[in-house]
Amino acid sequence: MARNESFKALLQTLGGQVLSQGSDALMEQQLVDGGGTIQDLINGKVAELGENMQLLDAARIEVNQGWVGGYVHMTGKIGVILGLETEAASEDPKLQQLAHDLAMHIAASPAEAVREDQVDSALIEKEREVFSAQARESGKPEEIIEKMIEGRIKKFLKEICVETQPFVKDPQKTVGQLVKEVSKEIGVGIRLESFIKYQF
Repeated sequence: MARNESFKALLQTLGGQVLSQGSDALMEQQLVDGGGTIQDLINGKVAELGENMQLLDAARIEVNQGWVGGYVHMTGKIGVILGLETEAASEDPKLQQLAHDLAMHIAASPAEAVREDQVDSALIEKEREVFSAQARESGKPEEIIEKMIEGRIKKFLKEICVETQPFVKDPQKTVGQLVKEVSKEIGVGIRLESFIKYQF
């Protein structure tokens, strides 16, 4: 069905709707062209194509100045979109390539956030509980246990934050180092601001 022109047109319409109207209360949104709601459109395509489909999620990434890029893994089971903010306008192909490479990296890695300050505190607490239980089984003194827990939390954050992860195409450097390199090459400050990763 993915190659069907009618299905592709549906995806184009949905993408355009999210770009122009955002993704809040998406299913109830009136279509920009006035043809009913998003839900009405999907219901019509289900009837037309004879395929059961539903829109699970949609999102929009915005940057003030920079580049929005993405990557869809060959199987279509993983997709990533991200926003690179730049200090000045740039159409340099290296910026576009960086966005693609970072999206591919995020698709292949256990990325939860760009930086530590973006990690959900509930996730950190959950991991802290697991690490605490493991450390207490060691029978070591409390002050040693606390240091063990903090060390494991730091390691965990390094593993799930994109900027501190080894870059998949060149593990000798971190993603943060790669961004700085490209920034220097094109003469424009670059910052990875946000990403959204979908896995099905």
